[in-house]
This record gives sequence, C-alpha cells and structure tokens, in this order.
Amino acid sequence: MAEIAPREINRESLRTLVRRGAQLIEVLPKDEYEEVHLAGAVNIPLAMISRLTADRLEWEKPVIVYSRDSLCDISARAAWRLSSMGFTQVFRYTAGKADWLANGLPVEGNRSRTQDAGDVADLDVPTCKRSDRIRDIRDRVQKEGWDHCVVVNEQLIVLGLLRPVDFEKADPGWPAEEVMDRDPQTFRLNTPLSEVRAYFAANPHITSALVTTTDGALFGLLRLQDLEQ
Repeated sequence: MAEIAPREINRESLRTLVRRGAQLIEVLPKDEYEEVHLAGAVNIPLAMISRLTADRLEWEKPVIVYSRDSLCDISARAAWRLSSMGFTQVFRYTAGKADWLANGLPVEGNRSRTQDAGDVADLDVPTCKRSDRIRDIRDRVQKEGWDHCVVVNEQLIVLGLLRPVDFEKADPGWPAEEVMDRDPQTFRLNTPLSEVRAYFAANPHITSALVTTTDGALFGLLRLQDLEQ
C-alpha cells in the first residue's frame, strides 16, 4: 500500500483536530518534553518510534506530531515514519512548540509554572484606529486612566503605538497614523521577564512595549513599572 503523505497544519487546525480526538505527540527527547510541552501531548521521541511504540497509538485516529519549530526536521521525519508504518491520518504541526508557546496557549511541564511577558502584560490597554483624531483619542484614554493607546486594524493587528509624548507634541486634529510609533518594540507571550528587563535597561528612554502573537495581533501592554512592582 502506498504511503499517504503527512499533512502540515497550523495551531488552529491542531486545536480543532485535538477536540475531535486526534492524538498529539511530541517527538523531541524526554528532557525537552518534561521541561515544557503542549497540554495533553504524550512523548514518543523520534528515536523511539517503532512498530512496538506505534502499537500504543490508536491506528484509526488522526496523529499529530510536533517538535521545536519550523526549522526543526524531527517532526517531518517522525510524520513520514508513522506514515510508512501504515497510519493514514498523520499531521505535522510544522511551526512546533515555539509557535505554541509564543502565542500563550496551554502547556504543561516544569517550565509552565514560570512567569513570562504574557503574564505581566495589561490586557485592558485602549485601542484606536489609524484615522482617529488625536484629540478624541487623548480625551477617551485619559478618562479611562491611561496615557497610551495602541493603533490597530479590524483584526487587532498592531499598526502603531501612541505614548504620552505623542499626545503632547501632536496637533489635536492630526490622525493617529501621523503621530504613532510605526514600529514599537513587541515581545511574544512566552518571552522571559529577564529578557524584557534587559531590553528596558538597554533602552532607558523607553518605558513600555507591546506583547503580541506571532500573527502581530495585540495581546497587551507591558510597562516598566509593571516589572518593578
């Protein structure tokens, strides 16, 4: 019987398949699995994939394998090995654990209990459109007790950031896109707080940064004062 090629999937397809009963397998070595892994995943390292270990799986159900990231070929080789054994529904989460962690999705393991950027970020930061006028934005965010505003599109993709200095120097009638920082610093949700602190220490003129998903969607605002508290 000809092998059926594994199919590549993204994280949303993974979540859908798992909800439908798919088997999720991390194919990295045991120590990496125990450090942190996708919630619900079992560990079968690539070197251990054999007919004996395959028999632990349910042949009629989809199988999803993943490794570190899109540059890691371990999941590709594992997927093809399972396919060659006769599994007909093999999927590869190509972006891997790095993508999952960066987007703050559920994990288990020893590292899952540490705090990262996503744990400290303020999720209530105000947002506005690039065409909104500075006077309107300023009045609204001040009433909400803020001095920042994130410029986003309809999909909450970050287009820019307005900081206190931007409200001070701008003509009140200007649109946000004329004043905003078009390339504000961003961190992924799983960025260690030590890395965030190092960034602020190296850039003393900056006191805030954004936390976003790998798709560029806003998660929250991380301020230096939040780290200090």
